[in-house]
Amino acid sequence: MSKLNNLFYMYSIFDILYFFYVYTPVLVNIHLNTYYYFSIFLHQTIRYLIKYIVKLYLDIYTFIIISSLANMSDLFDKCVSFVNSLPKTESISMETKLDLYKYYKQSMFGPCNIDAPSFFKFEEKKKYEAWKSLEGLSKDDAKAKYVEIVTSLYPEWNKS
Repeated sequence: MSKLNNLFYMYSIFDILYFFYVYTPVLVNIHLNTYYYFSIFLHQTIRYLIKYIVKLYLDIYTFIIISSLANMSDLFDKCVSFVNSLPKTESISMETKLDLYKYYKQSMFGPCNIDAPSFFKFEEKKKYEAWKSLEGLSKDDAKAKYVEIVTSLYPEWNKS
């Protein structure tokens, strides 16, 4: 029994699933069509498990960062001043700038309460649509997302 326990301790669940995925046709004489559907099922299950574990890890990591903060408003203000102090030549993608804009607006003013700009004002239209997409997000959650984005771009921003 201890050898069996050691086997499970030595190999991860993915190794065991992969073993059955590869050696099932050899170990069990089953019809190839059945094996094909079983392998698809197993492949999708493994993909789901990996995505779930990665999402869980990111959620836990985000929760640890957010919960360890003494005051989100102070951290948010510090983060905004850091972003404003960045040189204008700093290369941040337009998508990221738009994300920062929409979370800033949501955290400062709440839900979008302005009229949609003209169709010909492309930049203002994009900003409006981005801010409008955050309907229902609280100000605190928007502050947390803003800090999270800046932390992912500049991990050392809060060290100084």
